This record gives sequence, structure tokens and C-alpha cells, in this order.
Amino acid sequence: INAEYMGHLLSVYFFSMERWLVLVLLPVVFCQTIYNTPYFISLQGKKADPCHIGLTADNPDCTANELPWAAVTVWTPSNAARLLNANAPVGQFFEGTGYKFSLLGRNLGTADTQVRLSTQAGRCSAIDNTINALTATVDTGSDNNKPNADNPGTRLTFSPDITWLSSNLEIEETPRAICVLRNNAWIYTGFKYKVVWPCESNFGAAPAANARACPPPSTGSDTKLTGRDADFSSSFDQFSDDIRRVRSQRTICCPSAGGGIGQCINPNTQTCCGAAPVEKKNQRCCQQGTELVQWNDAACPCTRSTSTTACPAGETCCLPSKYASLNHDDQMGECYNPSTHQCCDTGSRFDPGSSQCCVINGLQSLNIPCPCASDSHCRGNIGDTNDDGDFKCCRQTNPVPWEAAFETTKGAGTSICDINANYPSGTGPYHAQPCLGKCYNSKYQLCCNGVSCISSYERCCNTTCCDKYQGTCQKGRRPGAPGQWNNPLDYDVEFEVCSVIEQMNTVKAFWVFVWPAELMGGTFVALAIALGFASHANKYATAKYKNIERLIIAIATLASLFAIPLFFAPLYKYGTLIVLTSVVAIVTAASRVRWLNVFCVLLHGLLVLYILDPFHANILFNFSSMRTPNGNTDPDSMGILHVTRKMWRKLSDQPIAGSAESSTTVILQDASSTAINANQRYFAEVSYLGQTQTTGFATGERGYVAFNQKLNFQGLPRGPISLTIFTITNLDPATAQPHRSSWTRLASASGSGTGQLELKTVWEMPTGIVLGTVKAYVANAFDGAPSPPTDWCTSYFGFFKFDSVTRDERIYNPLVPTFGYCSRGWVMALFLFEGGIFIFVLTQFVLTLVGLVVRFKEPWSPVHLEARY
Repeated sequence: INAEYMGHLLSVYFFSMERWLVLVLLPVVFCQTIYNTPYFISLQGKKADPCHIGLTADNPDCTANELPWAAVTVWTPSNAARLLNANAPVGQFFEGTGYKFSLLGRNLGTADTQVRLSTQAGRCSAIDNTINALTATVDTGSDNNKPNADNPGTRLTFSPDITWLSSNLEIEETPRAICVLRNNAWIYTGFKYKVVWPCESNFGAAPAANARACPPPSTGSDTKLTGRDADFSSSFDQFSDDIRRVRSQRTICCPSAGGGIGQCINPNTQTCCGAAPVEKKNQRCCQQGTELVQWNDAACPCTRSTSTTACPAGETCCLPSKYASLNHDDQMGECYNPSTHQCCDTGSRFDPGSSQCCVINGLQSLNIPCPCASDSHCRGNIGDTNDDGDFKCCRQTNPVPWEAAFETTKGAGTSICDINANYPSGTGPYHAQPCLGKCYNSKYQLCCNGVSCISSYERCCNTTCCDKYQGTCQKGRRPGAPGQWNNPLDYDVEFEVCSVIEQMNTVKAFWVFVWPAELMGGTFVALAIALGFASHANKYATAKYKNIERLIIAIATLASLFAIPLFFAPLYKYGTLIVLTSVVAIVTAASRVRWLNVFCVLLHGLLVLYILDPFHANILFNFSSMRTPNGNTDPDSMGILHVTRKMWRKLSDQPIAGSAESSTTVILQDASSTAINANQRYFAEVSYLGQTQTTGFATGERGYVAFNQKLNFQGLPRGPISLTIFTITNLDPATAQPHRSSWTRLASASGSGTGQLELKTVWEMPTGIVLGTVKAYVANAFDGAPSPPTDWCTSYFGFFKFDSVTRDERIYNPLVPTFGYCSRGWVMALFLFEGGIFIFVLTQFVLTLVGLVVRFKEPWSPVHLEARY
């Protein structure tokens, strides 16, 4: 059974009443699955490839081998070596009784079976019928112990015949799979078979000593074959040139331990592991005695009984220690090098640079925190025990999750989140663990109510890690079910959320506080200097100020003071020019210089044009301060009142002036699938529906077109929406857009919220317009609808906009999304201050003009300031 599948079962039934039954039956299912599945363990002292466990008739071969073929291959001598010393081990294969192979395993059945070799492809799905099938005797470990239903077989015994020792098999570079007959299908046993030219280690006779030398013979004239039968020697002349060259490079003999079959290898690419060849580029030798070969990046296996001898030099055996009751001598572990790997209590080595050993669920990625229920679960098998004190368990505490009531086993008082959560394997997927906490490193992390944050640049906002440089913790109220204001859940409950919109940073603080304060301070300094100059000039002038000069100074001062609120809005350009003009007016009135009077009049005239912009419709003489995306002058920036009005309403609620100024263009051809959003302004072309009626009129002169269309719309919550149909009879040839003057309103409909509007009308087609070219345009006009403040003001400051995640529609009006300098109250105050500015500026302009006339009519007596010591 798969460990991940077991974890899945636990996660599914963890919070259900049936979990106790599952916990009781799960070990039974596990044991039945393991102990009823046939599998093989060893053959001639070699371990089977684990990939063979679970193979069936439909899937008889491993998709990927876990061990190199040299680790699972048994070697037999070539048939060509039968003339060698009969007393040597190689000769035992040709005795009357034959050499026996013992294949050990579990659940091998009760009846004798057969074994065969695969084709050269090495897969049991393709059997080589030219090689005989061998009878395999089944017993329980000895010849006289026959298996039965209660005690199934544990050993298969068979002897290779002459077809299994063919010289043709020696020429092949790769081994063949050993297959066993099970349920009328050939299944891979986890072992492979290879015929080799033997280089034996215990020949005694002199002629045999020559034969055991490497390389193996590749021609009939080889000195190793001297004195042999002519037919036997000539059989080596059948090799191709490629095979001769390959065989000639096998100059080193790998003798088998204990006098078994050895073989010749190529020392340039291979090395010896007992009699097994080891490919230098990607393999290594784990155990010489058992010829255990492993991939370079894989762990060598070891057992509890061989823990001190099984591992290569410099490596230690990592044995399971999580469940002491499961320990036994044959329990498998993995060898590891302490300088590169560490040992997990599940008996697996791991790379501490990419993995970690969690107390609850064993090995998992370092990128995922270990599950826990207490700080003790975050210490011990983390990899580096020196920093155990820095690891703690992060859990949600406010509010306490409802699952916490089930985290402790009822009646026992012990936590379900413990080392037994993944019994007996000790390993399970992190997402299937019955734990509500996650481990974190307190050196650089902090626990944010169940979530780990980076302490150096994040702050904790409830369960959100809020970046200190982009967001702030803001208290607000969230809807229980967004868009469903009838739902009373969490009404008026305060939450702390991370808000980027309402966060105040250095740049925003400059535009909100510093810049207005600098302009205001500059205004007071400029007024102080100008009024100081005026006071000093009046004191030492030969003629005191006239009433008109006093009036200019007073009104200029008031105009400057009324302009100060403009610095706290995107209107600072108007405020700055008003203050500058007022200061010039004060200096002009105090100095009584004619040329300065002329300059002051011109400056006031420019100021009046700038704030009033009387040439609003003229593209050349307007005083627009902004441009639209297509480069045209922005009508909403032509004069101070228009700019202030732009702060009041949304940009999308503008007069229709062509698609370039519309946020979206939609062609409404399929009425059933058309959705109109109340938050957008649409400039949409609509194909008319209906038919032409010409009763009483001559065809081609005049006709009537019926329009009937249903449009779906999505509006603001309970917010009004209006749709209007226009006809277009004239298009601008340069832009292919309709002239505003050619629009004719035909019909409109209104609704609110979300729904469908039906627009019906019949209009008369003008003479000369060909039927089919008449177009209807639908506009979302917001006629009479309250419009929320624009994003233009908030984008200028980067602030003063409510974050929607902190606003509950059951408490706060969704059509009031701004505050502070962008609130409706402040915009209304700006209108009032601008009214005073208009009065003062226009009065000041008239007074400076009159003062200029007076200055030219009277004798010129400029003020002379004296410096006294």
C-alpha cells in the first residue's frame, strides 16, 4: 500500500466519527496487502530490484529500474567453456545434476512453476522461445518442506540447461530478464541473467590457467585455445570485427568472491564489484561480497544486522528509529556520508540542502514547513540540532479554529498530531497531516496567527504578512458574504487587514503633507515680505496710500489666503499663480511704478483667463492643463471649476465625444450575450433589429426602422443605470467617428443593480440614407445617478481612497470610496473657496486697471526707500 494513499485515508476520515474504525482496520488492510502479494527477495545472494513488487499480467515489467542491472544480474559461464577443468566451479554447470539456482521470496504459491528468459530487449512481455523453459520447484526453504495454503512457498529452485549457456548469449552486451510464470503470464522477478566468458579464481591445472586469462578469445587461433578441438576453436572465427575489438578490450578479470564465476571487463570504462562490472561514469560498488552495485546518486542499502559492515568506507548505516517496536535484524536502512547527507528517523538519508526530516511526517522539501502541534515537533530531526531552539510551532489562536476541538483524541487526552500519525511507515504527505500548526524559524520569521512572516520587512496583520514598505495594518469591517448585504454574518465585526491602498509611505507623505505645507509656507513668507515692503513704503513715502491702493493690498491679501486650500488638492497650479499675482499686486500698489502697473494688469488678465478659461471650446486659445490619451485637450481641465468638478465625479461619466474618450468599445450584435457594466462608459455600435415600414411613403425617399433590443447589465449595488439609444447620420471622415451634433436621442431605459433593460423605438430614416447604414449607439449615461468621486484625485496623492477590503457595504456607502483631500466635503469646500477667489481676483483685476488709469492721470511720484544708518 502506498504511504501517500494511507495519508490520504487519514486526512479524509480524520474529522469524521468513522475515523476510529479506519484506524483499527487500516493495519489489517496494510498487513493483508503486504503479506498476500508475491515478491522475490534474493537470488544467489543478490537482492531483487524493488520495482518488481506489484507487477501483474497486464503490467509484467518495470517501467523504470531502481537498481543498475549489474546489481541484480547472476552470471553463468559460456557453453564454449565446457572443456575447461571439470573440477572448477564452471564445470559444475555441466555435471549430470546441473547447477541449482535458489530464488527466495514471499507468497510464491503452492505449486511448481516455470522460469524463462526474455528476449535481448530484457522485458518479460517478450519471451525468447528458443531458450527452454525450466521447471522451478516450490518449497518453504528446504527440499522436504512442501508449501500449502497456510504456508505458501518461499523458494524456487531451478537448474539452467544447455540452452541457457549458449555462446550466443555471451556476445550480447546487456542481460536478459528472468521471468516466472504466474496466472498464465510471464512476470519479471526483479533479476536478470547474463552469460559470460569465465575467468575463474581457483583453477589448478596449467592448461586451465591459460584459459582463465583475459581478454576472452576472439579468434580460433587464440593461444588460449591451443590443443582444443578444431570445431571448438573454429567457432570463435565467426565473430565480427566489432565484436572482436570489444572483446579484446576486456583485459581485467573480476573474480567472484568464494570461487564463483568471474568475468573480463574493460578497465577504461569499468571497474570491479566482486564479479560484477561497474560503469565508472554513473555507478559505484556498495558491497564487494554481494556484488551490490548502485547508481552514483543513490544510497547503498544496509540492514540492522549488517549496519557495521554493509556500507562503503566513509559511510554509516541510517536505520529506522521512529518506532522501536518495529525494529528487527533484517530491517532495511540506507548508507550515508555524514559530510554530505544526514539520517532521518524513518531510515532514509537526505540532503540537508534541499530536504528536511520532520518529526511528524518524515522527509519533505525544505521549501515546505513541517507540520506540528507544539514546539517539540519542530525540534530534533530538522537536520541541524544546533539550532533546534530557534524552531517553534506557529498556530492560529484568534479565533481558535473549530478543528482544534478534534485535534485531541476524545477521552485520551493525547494529540492526534504526533509521530504515530503516519504509522507504520513514518512518512506521509504534508497536506494530509492532522496538524493545525507549521514550524517556523524565529531567527528571521515571526508567527502571524498561523502564518509565518519575514520579521525584517513584514508585519503581522491578523493572518496576513503585510510588507512594511508597501502596506499597512488597517482596521476595518468586511462583509460576511460579499455582494449579499442581507447576510448578517460578521456584521460590525472589526478585522485587521493589510492595505496597500491606505498605506502611507514617504512619497505619499510628500504630496499629502510636505508639498502643501511648503506651498503654504511660501505663501506666508511671500505675503510677509510684500506686506512688510508695503508697510515700510507707506511709512517713509511723501504721500500716503490712497484708498484704491489700500483696497488692492487688502483684496490681494484675501485672495492669497483663499488660495491656500488649493494647495491641498490637485489645484496647486492655480493657487500658486493666484498667490504670485497677488504679491505682485501688493508690490505694485506700494511702489507706484507705472511700468509695474502695466505688468500687474497684464498678469491679472492672464490669471483671469487661466482660472475662468472663457475660450473653453477653442482648441487653440483654451487654457487646458491636461491632455486626453489621444493627445486632445482635456475639457475637464479648462478652468479651475472644471478641474474641481473632475474631482467630484468619475472620469467614466463624461459626455460622449467619440470612442477615443471611452473606456471600452463593444459591438453589440448578440443581444443575449451582451453585458453592460455600470462602472464603464460604452460607445457601442448596435445592429438594428426589426423591419422597415414604408406604408404611405415612396420607397427610397423615407422609411421607418423599428428597434427592439434587450441588454443585460451589471450595476453597482442598488445603483441606478441608464441606457440611451442614439442615431448617427454623419461621421467624421478623418476619424470615422460620429459628430456629437449628429446624435439624435431616440429612447432610454433605466434600471438598478443587475438585470436586463429592453429598449424599444421606431425612428424615421432621413431622406437619402440607404437602408441598412443607419446605426444605433447605446451609451451608459448615468443620467441622474449619483457618481462616486474620481480616481484622478486619489491617483494624484496616491492616497485618500478607502480600501474595499475594509469596507462593509452594510455599514459604508460603496458610492463614497474616498476621504480626506478627495472627499466630497473637501471638494465642496474648494468650490466655496473658489467662489471667493473669483470675487477677489475679478475685483482685483478691475482695481489694478483703474489704478493704472489713475497712475497715468496724476503726477508720477514713485516711492523712494532710504537706507539709514
